[in-house]
Amino acid sequence: MGKLARSGVQASFALGITLPEIVASLDGLVASPLPANVGHSLEDWARGSQPVRVRDGVVLQCQDASTANSLERLSKGDAERLSETILLLPDRKTLATLRRKAGELGIIL
Repeated sequence: MGKLARSGVQASFALGITLPEIVASLDGLVASPLPANVGHSLEDWARGSQPVRVRDGVVLQCQDASTANSLERLSKGDAERLSETILLLPDRKTLATLRRKAGELGIIL
């Protein structure tokens, strides 16, 4: 009989094993369906193992999705879309360049 532990599950995640793969493996080891509380614990552990990514940049909130689409196109890959109306620019230099290009099209930043 084995023991399911958070450290072992998180070590599996670090190796690139996904939550569905872990659940399928456990399902293959038991005769009955995996108890709901075990599934909930696995999901909690999976959320706890998500890496945090910290970035610097300039957040640009647009008035609507259409404006965000236009600015994203104008940035030519420099803007990262965070939501329907929010873009992340890597630095103020990129903002200045985007502001100039947008101004030529009548979009004021």
